[in-house]
Amino acid sequence: MLQSVINPVLGRRRGLKAALSGVNGYTGAGEIFYAVSLLGAESIAIRLRGIAGRKAEIFSDEKVIVTVPVENGRAGKRFTVKGGALPDFEAGANVEVRQNGHVILSGVFSRG
Repeated sequence: MLQSVINPVLGRRRGLKAALSGVNGYTGAGEIFYAVSLLGAESIAIRLRGIAGRKAEIFSDEKVIVTVPVENGRAGKRFTVKGGALPDFEAGANVEVRQNGHVILSGVFSRG
C-alpha cells in the first residue's frame, strides 16, 4: 500500500525497501520505502510501530535522514524532495531507528 503512495506520477527509476525489526531487547518493527522518479524527485515513506517515546530518529549509514514524532507507539511520515536533498541510498545500506542515542530498530535497504 505504501509503495503506491511513493511512486511518483512519472514513474520510478529506483526503489528500495528496508524492513525494520527490534534490536537490543526492543520489540518494535517497521518499514522504510525509498524511490527516485525519472525526473530525480526522491520520495520516502516511513512506518514504525511498537515503539515508545515521543520521537524517533531515522539513520542510514550513520547519516540522519529525519526525525519523526511518535504517538501511541506508532510513527509515520511521507515526503518528496528534489533530487540530492537526501543521502544517496543504495541496496545494502544500513538503516537504524534511534531514540536517545540508542538503536531500537534496524534493517538493510534492498531492491523493492
